[in-house]
Amino acid sequence: TGTVPAELNRFSKMKLTAIRTEITKVDEALCEMRDWWNGEVGIVADSDRDESGCDAILCPKGTYNKFGRAKSGPGGRCLDCKGGEYAGQTTCDGTEDTDDNVDYNKDKKILDKLYVETGGKNWTGADAWGRGGAVCTYEGVTCVTNDGTNGNEDVKSVNLTGFGLVNTIPSEIWQLSSLESVYFSDNVVDLSFEDISQAKKIKHIAISSADVHSLKGISGAPETLKTLRLQRNKLDSIDELYEVKSLTHLNLGFSSIDGTLSTKIGQLSNLVHLKMEQNKLTGTIPTEISKLQSLELLTLSGNSMSGTVPEELDQIATLTELYLDSQQEFGGFSGPVPAFSTAQLKTLDLSRNSLTGSIPNNFYEAVRNSKDHDVYAYDTIDLSSNQITGDIPENFDDFVGIFINLANNKISGVPGDLCDDDDEFMNGMVGELEENKCDAILCPAGTSLPLGRQVDKDVVCQPCPGDTAAERKTQAPYFGSIRCKGISKDRVILEKLWNMIFTDASEDRNWGSVESVCTWYGITCDPDGDEDSVTEVKLENNQLRADDPEAAS
Repeated sequence: TGTVPAELNRFSKMKLTAIRTEITKVDEALCEMRDWWNGEVGIVADSDRDESGCDAILCPKGTYNKFGRAKSGPGGRCLDCKGGEYAGQTTCDGTEDTDDNVDYNKDKKILDKLYVETGGKNWTGADAWGRGGAVCTYEGVTCVTNDGTNGNEDVKSVNLTGFGLVNTIPSEIWQLSSLESVYFSDNVVDLSFEDISQAKKIKHIAISSADVHSLKGISGAPETLKTLRLQRNKLDSIDELYEVKSLTHLNLGFSSIDGTLSTKIGQLSNLVHLKMEQNKLTGTIPTEISKLQSLELLTLSGNSMSGTVPEELDQIATLTELYLDSQQEFGGFSGPVPAFSTAQLKTLDLSRNSLTGSIPNNFYEAVRNSKDHDVYAYDTIDLSSNQITGDIPENFDDFVGIFINLANNKISGVPGDLCDDDDEFMNGMVGELEENKCDAILCPAGTSLPLGRQVDKDVVCQPCPGDTAAERKTQAPYFGSIRCKGISKDRVILEKLWNMIFTDASEDRNWGSVESVCTWYGITCDPDGDEDSVTEVKLENNQLRADDPEAAS
């Protein structure tokens, strides 16, 4: 009974076993005996758990744990026990304190397990982890409150981006009852979603550039989940994602996703950002995309998609950024250039596809006629590397300022009005040029530059080789050429043949034009070749001149 006496301080080292007695106090003079219990007294005194060295001798009256005294590390804290009459108790209200029924702190147990199972000893920038301190002091951990009253409770956020985690995040992570966000990006680590339903408050998940393969269980995510960033993984299937209807931001870029974009995409009606670039998606964009009436950004660049660009995209009033570029390698989007006459787009990229026809007169009509000139003054439109024909519409002069890339198409003209006083066009390059201002939009036929336009006032569009304008145009027949084709040997021979044996009555469609010789009447080329790959000349019964048989041979 009584108090552990101060006179014991003459012993510099001691292991005093006095648990489960009727001792009520440890004299304060012993709280400084740092080497007692193999140094545990000093370690506990120095910890951030708000405990004194005396607690490492006996848990004070009104507290308990299974050891009867405080110890460093997991499970060592003295826990509250209202009504406890003695120091050094291992039970409270008659219940033995065991590993099974003592939850010294669930959040701490979960994060300590995460540390061990993901190679914590080799992490970078994680000095507080694995040292027995309060979980709210761990690097990357944020708690609901950090006022010292719940040092091991209510973990709100775990951000271990780039710490060097390996293996698999323990599924218990979803049992953190106050968890709102987890960030595990830039680690070689996997994460299971099968128990995500337990994370009742989860809002944000980011585990990009990691080692995630399966989304099994993600359909059970609570309605609180808004953001899911999984880019740069190797995902097996995304079918369950279409059931997570609460999502507002979804990033699945660079994740080896194949197959088609499901019509179920329309179920994700709360999406604001959808990014699925650089995957292996095929097929068309489903018309159900129009159900995403909050969508502001859509990125499907660098896939294997095809078909026409759906008109339904023009029905999404909130859409301001649309990227469907770089499908050309796989055929790409085809059909006419979409008008987007009602859309409020600020950025549009349809480059490297197979769009045909001319730019419609109602292209970007709502933007061109908008009274919010400052909002749309610097719109960016990229339609380069398609098969677009005709002139740039004259009504483009209605734009206050715009950057439009039409290089490497079949554009036949640039209206001079676009270049007269539109100093803000093409990021201001039109205004910088003192002459040939239209060259900042597209290099004229018969000339070229690597970008199809002048981007430096000192580097002008370069004429193609040739003695005449007509010869130069055979090598760069359209505005915006990125290179001069060069006059092929087969073209030279065929043009000579045309001049020597064709008559006014001969069918000579495209002969002598700037079009590829493979399009000339009667000419067949190797489909995998170029203009130097003519395989057949078929001109029988074409009323050719026959007075020079050697020329015809």
